[in-house]
Amino acid sequence: VALAAGEILHLLLPIAAGRTGKVRLHVKDRSVDLLAETEESPVIAAGEQVLVIAAPGEGHVVVARIEKLS
Repeated sequence: VALAAGEILHLLLPIAAGRTGKVRLHVKDRSVDLLAETEESPVIAAGEQVLVIAAPGEGHVVVARIEKLS
């Protein structure tokens, strides 16, 4: 699944600096779960929207809290 910076996804599992979480991407009629990392603290709660800032590898994204970027 090709994913670019700037995509907005919903967090499935909580995430914080040093902790891996999970996001879900909906593509056509299927859902794909991706591992997610961030450099932010405190924890970003499950259910929050996050912004993809990098996609360094297949099935892996780096995300940031949306309100931090505005």
